[in-house]
Amino acid sequence: MPRSLTNICSWSSCSLTTDPATLRKLKKLRYRYAVQLEIPAGAGKSLKKRHSRRFLAVRKFQHSRRSCRSGFSLMATRVIASLEQVLLWYDGPQILLLRVPNTLFVIAVAATDKLGNDLFLGALVTPRQLVQYQAENFDLRFLMLRAHRSAWYQFELSDDEEEIKLTRIKRDAELIRDFIPEAGLFSRAHEPIKTVSLAAPSAVEKFDIDGSWNLGEFSSFYGQVEDVYYIFNTVDRYYNNNTSIDEKLKLQEAFLRPWRGGGSYLGFYGQIANDNDQESQLRVSGIQYHSPGYVEVRARQKPFDDLINLIARFSNDPMPARKAYRNLYSFMAKAKLLKASPDSFLSQDYQDAIRSLAEDLSGSLGAVDFIHIEHMARENVLVTAKVFLSLHRRVERLNGFFAQGRVKHDRVENNVQATMIDG
Repeated sequence: MPRSLTNICSWSSCSLTTDPATLRKLKKLRYRYAVQLEIPAGAGKSLKKRHSRRFLAVRKFQHSRRSCRSGFSLMATRVIASLEQVLLWYDGPQILLLRVPNTLFVIAVAATDKLGNDLFLGALVTPRQLVQYQAENFDLRFLMLRAHRSAWYQFELSDDEEEIKLTRIKRDAELIRDFIPEAGLFSRAHEPIKTVSLAAPSAVEKFDIDGSWNLGEFSSFYGQVEDVYYIFNTVDRYYNNNTSIDEKLKLQEAFLRPWRGGGSYLGFYGQIANDNDQESQLRVSGIQYHSPGYVEVRARQKPFDDLINLIARFSNDPMPARKAYRNLYSFMAKAKLLKASPDSFLSQDYQDAIRSLAEDLSGSLGAVDFIHIEHMARENVLVTAKVFLSLHRRVERLNGFFAQGRVKHDRVENNVQATMIDG
C-alpha cells in the first residue's frame, strides 16, 4: 500500500509551499494519490496501469519531502543560513562564508541593490569546491559562476549570525551580472578558509634531485612519497576533532575495503589516494629536471613532516626496522597469511603473535603510531600487519634514492649504515 493520503497532505506545512509553482504540483499530487487509493480490487489491467503511472509521478517528489525534513531544499526560495567565517574585511565585511544544512556552504560577496541598500550576493558551493578554491585551482569568479545546482542567493547581514535569511535569485539576475567578482581574485587574497584547513595543502616542500633519471624512476619516487604521505594524512584526518563520525567511518572503510577477498597492496594505496584526491591531494608545484634540479610539492604540513621524520629515522638507523620486517614477513608467509582476507579466521595465539611482531616493526620505523593504524583498521590484526609491511617497503625504496645521492632534503641525513647492504 502506498503512503497514506494524510502524509501527502502534511506537505502543506512544508517550507516548499512558499513557492506557488510547487504548491500547484502538491495539489495535483494529492489528487493523483486520492485516485490511486480508490482503485477497486477488481479493476482491469488498463486502469491499474494508468494509475500506476500516476503513483510513479508521486514518487519523483519524495526527495523534495525528505529535503524539507532536513530543513533545506534546493527548490526552496528562502533558506536559513549561519555565518561560518568573515573571509575579507575592508571597511566592513566584503567576502563571507555561510553554512547551510546538508553540509553545504554559501560563499558571498558584498553588493548593493538599485536603491543603494547593502546586500550580499551568494553562491551555493560544496566542501570539495571550497577545497579546490582554497588550493587555488580556480578563482572566486569561477567558483561563484559554477554555483552548485545553479543556486544563487541575495541577503542582508543580520545581527543574528545563526539565522541569516537567504532569498534565491535567478541566474540572469542583475545582481549576478553587476557584482560577480572580477577574474584573478584567488583565495590568497583573503583569510584561509578554516573549515577546509584540514584538507587544503598548507606548506611548500622541496626535494633536491641530482644525477641521471628516467621517467619510470621519477614516477616511482613520487609514487612512494604519495603513498606514505596519504597514509599519514588519512590518520591525521581521522583523529582531528573536526572530523565527523560519518567521515571517520568512511576513512576506516577505505582502509578495509581493498583487502577484502585477499586484496592487494596496490589496491589499498589506490583506494587511499582516491579518497585523498577529493580532500588533500599532494601536488607538484614546481619541478626542474636538469641536474642538479628539484621537485617542489604542496602538502599539508603535519603529514609531510611525519613522512620526512619516517625517512630520516630510517636513514639514520635502518637495521632494527629491517630485522622487524623480516620477522613479521616470514611469520605471515609461513602461515600463508600474506594474501589472506581480513575475514580469515585466526586463533588467538596467531593474532597475538602477529600483533606483537607488527608492534615491533611499528616501533622500529618510528613516526607511525601502531594504535592509530590498528584503530583505522578496526582492530583487524591482518590489515594492520599488512599496512606496516607495505610502509616499510616504501620507506626502504625512498631511502634508496637518498642513499644513491640522487635525492636530498634538508631534514634527512643519510647514514653510512643505510647505504650498506644488509648481509
